[in-house]
Amino acid sequence: MSHRSLACRVMLVLALLVGFAGVAPLGALAQGPGAAPPDLSATIAKAAGYLATQQIDGGGVDSFASGAADPTGTALAVLALASVGETSALPGMAAYLAANAAAYTHQAGHTGAAYLFPSRAGLLLTAVSAAGVDAHDVGGLDLLGELAETYDAQTGAYATAAAEEFTSGAASDVSQAWALLGLASAGAPVPAKAAEYLLSLQGEDGSWAAGDPDTTARALTALLASGHLAPTSEAVARASGYFRTTQLANGGWRPAWDEEPLNADTTGWVIQALEAAGYAPVAASWATEEGDPLSALAGLQQDGGQVGGAYANAYSTAEALLGLSGRPVYALGQNGRVARALSWLAARQDADGAWAGFSGPDAGATAEAILAFAAAGYDAALLQTGSNGASAVDYVTQAVAGGYAKTSPAAAGKVTVALVAAGSDPHDVGGVDLVDLLASEWYSPTLSAFGTITDTTDAWAQAWPILGLVAAGSTVPEGAVETLVGLQTAEGNWTDAWGYSAPDSTGLALQALAAAERPATDPAVAAGVAYLRGAQDARGGWENANSTAGALQGLLAVGEDPASPDWQMNGQSPFEALAALQKADGPFVWMWDSPFGPAADDVLATSQAIPALLGVHYPLAPAAALAPFEPLLPGPDPDRLLALEPFLQRNDDLTLVAPFGSDANGDALLEVNYRPLGASDWITGTAVVRGQGVFTAALELSEAASYELQVTVSDPDGVQHEGKVQPAVAFSLTTEAGAPAAPPAAAAAGDRVGLVVRIDEDRVEVRTVPYEQGMTGLDVLLSSGLEVEAAYSSLGAAVCSIAGQGCAATDCFCESPDTWSYWHLQDGKWAYSPVGAATYRVKPGDVQGWSWGNAAPPPLVPLDTIFVPASEPAAPTATATPGPATAVPESAPEGGQPSTWGAAPYVFGGFVVLLLGTAILWPLLRRRRRR
Repeated sequence: MSHRSLACRVMLVLALLVGFAGVAPLGALAQGPGAAPPDLSATIAKAAGYLATQQIDGGGVDSFASGAADPTGTALAVLALASVGETSALPGMAAYLAANAAAYTHQAGHTGAAYLFPSRAGLLLTAVSAAGVDAHDVGGLDLLGELAETYDAQTGAYATAAAEEFTSGAASDVSQAWALLGLASAGAPVPAKAAEYLLSLQGEDGSWAAGDPDTTARALTALLASGHLAPTSEAVARASGYFRTTQLANGGWRPAWDEEPLNADTTGWVIQALEAAGYAPVAASWATEEGDPLSALAGLQQDGGQVGGAYANAYSTAEALLGLSGRPVYALGQNGRVARALSWLAARQDADGAWAGFSGPDAGATAEAILAFAAAGYDAALLQTGSNGASAVDYVTQAVAGGYAKTSPAAAGKVTVALVAAGSDPHDVGGVDLVDLLASEWYSPTLSAFGTITDTTDAWAQAWPILGLVAAGSTVPEGAVETLVGLQTAEGNWTDAWGYSAPDSTGLALQALAAAERPATDPAVAAGVAYLRGAQDARGGWENANSTAGALQGLLAVGEDPASPDWQMNGQSPFEALAALQKADGPFVWMWDSPFGPAADDVLATSQAIPALLGVHYPLAPAAALAPFEPLLPGPDPDRLLALEPFLQRNDDLTLVAPFGSDANGDALLEVNYRPLGASDWITGTAVVRGQGVFTAALELSEAASYELQVTVSDPDGVQHEGKVQPAVAFSLTTEAGAPAAPPAAAAAGDRVGLVVRIDEDRVEVRTVPYEQGMTGLDVLLSSGLEVEAAYSSLGAAVCSIAGQGCAATDCFCESPDTWSYWHLQDGKWAYSPVGAATYRVKPGDVQGWSWGNAAPPPLVPLDTIFVPASEPAAPTATATPGPATAVPESAPEGGQPSTWGAAPYVFGGFVVLLLGTAILWPLLRRRRRR
């Protein structure tokens, strides 16, 4: 276990010891962007499995069960599978697309850009980018180059005279939307005029293609992906209005010609567009009285896994998966991801050419950024901001001249690796010969190590100089290599000067050993690889972005293939685990579920992730011909909060419900104050609970006739509402407060709460529990007499096992996507809980539900069966052995589990302890990362 990992767990335990007395402050739960609700995981897996079975000989997909593959359906299948992380079938599909690229994208019998269909080229470009194919060489076709040639700078349209019976190269909504999506997916800048042309085709009702919802969704997605359309623009508002007016009662959409209840293809694409605009999760922000878009789409799945209506097939399933995945279609491929990350990084460069470290402009952080650009083939000597013309290379050169390389051997080695990669002469950097500095001044033959006696215990102080000398083409002292080997622990890992044993230190050491020509069979190398294998987490990575990137580079250096099944965890490779830590606008976070605060954009994590995503390791080859970097426009900021109108929900009491979208870093705050009309004093301090895409607050009402409410939502990243982004938005509501009629079950229930637990298809438990003031849904379950295992952390509680069904508390999600989901019986129907059971307050007469598996709701049990008279206790439908709940501290998984994880309870003292602990530990932890 790394020192950081241990520190994180210490902090979590501190939170547990002092928490659980109140409700978490809003924003304490950080959720990853685009995370699909847990009840969709089984649907997604089943659909992806079906889609893979439709691949036929030659690698293509039989879209319509015709017995033959087609490029359009295959391209969509590639996008769908890439969006849900199922990559095993992608190489074969990509090979099929490459083999058919020229014929598919051109008028029959012709070649060249003049006969290209921009719509097909854009779709194919989007797909091959997701599959990791070079956009300039798709089966020998320069697809990106030919698409660029079809651009008319005067009109902004991508168009040709190509024509076939069902396809045209003429300028149109469809061609333009796919062209822009293709460019954005490949990481190529979109001309402003091209976005303006597509925008000009929007109709008065907000749609494109005369009211076609599919084209409208693709056009809106493409414009937002281009970066030329602000999410606050009138065009986005009109498109959203069009989707609101055409949304069906069941939550989905369909084209005008379709007579089925909803259309899988259309609904999938509309969800893509809404999420691009910031409405994620759409399950909360676009819910209707009868359902929500995701549930409606998932409800179309058939027994074989295909998703669609009467003619469900691979084509409809692929487009449905694009909606279910929660991942933007234009950000699936390596090229697009890297281009967005570099663009974000370039925008953070200071006027003096530097990037900031933990405490300001820093040569080490700048060297990491230089390596990121060089790894992607870009010239850091041309990276500059401000009027003084200083580049990143200039800044590091000046830092070296000022003595930076003499501060530590690791510093000297790192800047040597970076400057060589950028094309600088390491023998003359601001008058300093870095090679001589490393080989003569920093290397001690007496110690057989670089640096002082202190540095002999620091793997970084040995590894970076080794890499620097190899980068410069100089000889590495064998004594330094032996010293590095000697620093390996019995567990197979390496530590730095502060004793942190982490995967990134091990990855750096492996790169140095490989550079020193130690073979993969070397015992130290083999032990390092074995350590990384044992330290890999359930998501396929190593706890955070920096460690995952460093581990990846180490494995690549010693000849491992991290993309192979051998390195996959739960179907996800380390590359996918790293990519999952990137936000849609480019930056990487250190961790989504960091105990140290919101999931902030991180310069160092972004710099270190880029070379790892590109599959390269250090030292990089000396620069030959590096290109100037042309940044992309970032697109919408996923950290802003998109605030929707709050509303009031009445059951026995009154609940404020405030849906929201975006807020990827989870730092928004909601404040609710209310008072009887005419009163002068506000009732403040209302507890607020954050669910997935919704804030809720229960109001304690008196006999007053009506109330007024002040609801304020704020976010350091800004709150978007009605075409503006501002620090905070306030809403005012007024309501009649008379108590509603008791629900039908209340009379029979008395002071009891009902419980229905679906353990499997053949076993259902029905219980009642005496109501107690302040009782939560978790309290009901724990008081039921059923054997319960739960894991607790600073994020709340996760129910792992009920009556023997599920997982041990030490590995709560061992059977994911099968988990326990939490439900409420409302108006005779089961409603999926928007908040965790540990924070949901029950009332007498409530009926709570739990269901194991793919989040199908519990069965409907008549109320008179649940709430039988007290003299006739209800017999459970199956017998379970009563037992106490066990509590094991455990960290929450990435993205959280809204159905089982409750909001973290805190008291002021706990908050203080967390702050003090962070103040003590964080500088040390960051020091290792920023070095």
